[in-house]
Amino acid sequence: MFNRAIAGSYPPGSTFKILTAIAGLQEKVITPNEKILDTGRYLYFASSGFTPACWIWNRYHRTHGWVNVSDALKVSCNVFFYETGRRLGISKISKYATLFGLGEKTNIQIDGESKGVLANPENKKKIFSQSWYPGDTVIAAIGQSINAFTPIQMASFISTVANGGIRYQVNIVKEISTNDGQILLKSKPKVLNTINMDKSTKEAIFEGMKGVTSEEGGTARAAFNGLPFIVAGKTGTSQFGSSKNNHGWFVGFAPYDDPQIAF
Repeated sequence: MFNRAIAGSYPPGSTFKILTAIAGLQEKVITPNEKILDTGRYLYFASSGFTPACWIWNRYHRTHGWVNVSDALKVSCNVFFYETGRRLGISKISKYATLFGLGEKTNIQIDGESKGVLANPENKKKIFSQSWYPGDTVIAAIGQSINAFTPIQMASFISTVANGGIRYQVNIVKEISTNDGQILLKSKPKVLNTINMDKSTKEAIFEGMKGVTSEEGGTARAAFNGLPFIVAGKTGTSQFGSSKNNHGWFVGFAPYDDPQIAF
């Protein structure tokens, strides 16, 4: 009887790269056209022995080569987002995550909602009594570290992305009416805040999410072949604890050219 949709908090994995990409573009630490070389292992902290890898390096001992932000979303390149996260710093990553409602309750009208956990120095200190290190930032940027969000938070996040930055109050009731059609209550959309995403940011994010499901190399292309419409999405595979099992995520919106539903 555990309501995982609102009460289960899970590390978002690579679905969080959408957030890191938006923050990076808005803060101008990357541009839509800039390309970063995937070296397999991220070497910025190599002198300290910390060299986190891209998934394709771990699995196939290959790299993605030079990728821009849209390509990095399409192929889910860790190294690109390690570097973007390092340039941003944890304060800006945390700021944008909060603007999109991650790590906060949506206040949907169901009891038992969890607020999840947003990876930042304050929460790491409060929960684990541990200090924050630069390596934590690059790991948080790909949706790991102590990040853990509910499915309803992630659906709200993707809805905000699809809306171009308008975050609405999550609401379970559309209207209440009598049998003869008399409307007793009709909910009105409530805007919580607006992230003023640049047009170039929105275009780069949408392009990357479309590539996930519809272009060569997209991490979910095989699952969406043959649909009569295009889905924009992002896969996520997130590690947890010492287990060798992973959480699997898929977030997205559809149709790509006229979003009606976020999931």
